[in-house]
Amino acid sequence: MRMIKKPLNLLVNKELVDNAKKHGINLSAFFELKLQEHLDHYYGKRNVRVFKCGRRDLNPSYKLGKLK
Repeated sequence: MRMIKKPLNLLVNKELVDNAKKHGINLSAFFELKLQEHLDHYYGKRNVRVFKCGRRDLNPSYKLGKLK
């Protein structure tokens, strides 16, 4: 299911924006993640969203049934 995105204008401290860009932080993704975490906390949900880093699992043994 594709999520529809809506453009949004925010006023943010210029130094914060510059520092985030310097460190390669995607502000749209960061804001979306933190807003979802805040809403989950507000509504009493815990660990609702699981984010995967997209990298190879360095220890896939448990998936192969070797470790339980």
